[in-house]
Amino acid sequence: MNILAFPRESIAPFIQAQHLPFTQDLIPQASVYAPRSQLEDDPAFVQLIAYAILRHRGGSVWAYQRTSGDSRLHGRKSTGVGGHVDEADDLGDVIQTARAALIRELAEELQVPPPSVPEQPLGWINEQDSAVGRVHLGLVWDIQWPDGRDPLPAQGEALVSIGFLPSTQITQANGFELWSELALRLTQQR
Repeated sequence: MNILAFPRESIAPFIQAQHLPFTQDLIPQASVYAPRSQLEDDPAFVQLIAYAILRHRGGSVWAYQRTSGDSRLHGRKSTGVGGHVDEADDLGDVIQTARAALIRELAEELQVPPPSVPEQPLGWINEQDSAVGRVHLGLVWDIQWPDGRDPLPAQGEALVSIGFLPSTQITQANGFELWSELALRLTQQR
């Protein structure tokens, strides 16, 4: 399967900052579709990940723990739901393509996806400290989750729901991925 990636030199603004609010001028202009297996360990490219934070009206954030999948992430806790942008998601525009991928991923990973996804993302996250982080760039959406029911992982997904937690509990010290912290910092910049 081919996924969307950017040549590393096209994401220079992101290398120095771990999180940046979304602006149109930060959209990388060069992109390629290539097999995920080829890109996963190739530092010349950075794969785009469509990533959503699901928040309750009171500000708490939905969290889960991974039970399998990428061995580098196994057992880690996360607040971000989403994944790679497949070539089949392509709508001709990077942001709309990523949003389409996010909608697809939410439908695959949750029993009931959120009723809507904002048109515009919140911002970008990037970290160069881990093997996973060095080859991925996150485009983050902040989604309000409706009252009355908690998100639940879809049947067969390698996720176990932790539930809604105060954002102050989302730290690496508590076993969360750095991306979860970075995405929450974006929500605090508004």
